[in-house]
Amino acid sequence: MSINYTPTAEAISRRDAEDRASRIHDQDEAVALLKSADRNSDRGLGFAIRRRATMFSWDLTGQTNGTLANDLNTEFRAIVTAHKAYGQGIRQDLDARAVSAEYAKDLMEAGDFAHRLDTVLERAVTNRDQAVKSFEGTIAAITTPTGTAEQQLLVEIRAGRVWDRLTRELDVIKDPASAMSLITTRILTADPAELSVIVSDAPSYLIGRGLPNAKTSIVATLAQSHPAVSKAYDRMNAAERLLIGARSNHRRLTSRIVAVPSSYKVEPAGTELKRSSSYTDLTLIK
Repeated sequence: MSINYTPTAEAISRRDAEDRASRIHDQDEAVALLKSADRNSDRGLGFAIRRRATMFSWDLTGQTNGTLANDLNTEFRAIVTAHKAYGQGIRQDLDARAVSAEYAKDLMEAGDFAHRLDTVLERAVTNRDQAVKSFEGTIAAITTPTGTAEQQLLVEIRAGRVWDRLTRELDVIKDPASAMSLITTRILTADPAELSVIVSDAPSYLIGRGLPNAKTSIVATLAQSHPAVSKAYDRMNAAERLLIGARSNHRRLTSRIVAVPSSYKVEPAGTELKRSSSYTDLTLIK
């Protein structure tokens, strides 16, 4: 006796959600679709999107480099303002001889301004690292086969055959630049099965042929044919520029903040104390 299985409405809904999520190849698209799913209380779709985002290291918070830059600028300014006010209070106590110079140093160190600067910088580092993971994940999302385990296996077998044929073509090309040109053409016209093997195997092949920048060239070509890769690449570069600006501020301010406690010492005349330097060259992160 045979048993006819009829999928339940819940199973169909879950399958549809997985199918919709599997077609997402871009972090921004994932963020937008997740917002829609949450508005409609579509938990199944939301779960599928979050799982795919985790798989490809996409950030679903919706934070942009622009909003983070504004946050970091605000935090750096707040630290400068707090440091000045804190130092001025200790300065007044020193002038009034209410505290000793040694105790003033202890008070400044207790302010822990260096740690606050480190915390701000860590946000920029984390953002850059996340952008790199997201960029790599976007490429993986485009080149990773979908479907059942059997379908994925068939795609991988086909991809291996594609690469075998392509390497035979490449091996007879004597000029490495011409070999790079052939691969570039294939990337622009490849279907997902071809694309996955070209992106994964071509860089090491071309490097072995004397093209050390092959991976960069392949990624640039991939960005031409896939807007999602282009956007992720731009986001990664913007995150790197943001980190450079944050490091500049961290370096300048740390040297001054650390120097302030040791500057609270009596001048030779014994009547004046050294003053802290200004903060006029604070870099505005963009």
